[in-house]
Amino acid sequence: ATAHFSPYRFEQSNRHLISITSSDLISLENPKPAFVGLPFMHTNLRFPKWSTWAAMQFGHLATKHYIDLYQSQVDTFFQGQTILLEKQQISSDITYGYVLLRYQHFSLGIGLYGFQQTAQDSPSLSHQSIDTADYIHTVKCLYSKVHRINPSDSVFLCEEL
Repeated sequence: ATAHFSPYRFEQSNRHLISITSSDLISLENPKPAFVGLPFMHTNLRFPKWSTWAAMQFGHLATKHYIDLYQSQVDTFFQGQTILLEKQQISSDITYGYVLLRYQHFSLGIGLYGFQQTAQDSPSLSHQSIDTADYIHTVKCLYSKVHRINPSDSVFLCEEL
């Protein structure tokens, strides 16, 4: 995956954001720009989070911290609803926090993965290794509210192939 990033350079102009630019871009020293390139990662959160742009551009390269969605879950994501996951969708490297969401190796965006014992409990924030076999696994949609689709709509134009 490192070769995929060779045409780019990462810049951190402040402690909240890492941006990505072309490696050919000449850095300006004076005046120092407040922001260069496209947002890549937000670092001022409890867990660093890829920007939606970065997730969609580079998410297909991820080898961990991703969840492959089923077609029925894709519409749920784009409608801005919480997705209920099946146990076989959860790999051992996933703990509470941000995950990339993909469908057929296409990156769709970012979600917040969590698990809870019952529908009434709030998601567990524990990072300890616990057996989550009897838990409900969910992903909270972090897709932009502006771009969400209506609950009666679908992103698919035809039935599943």
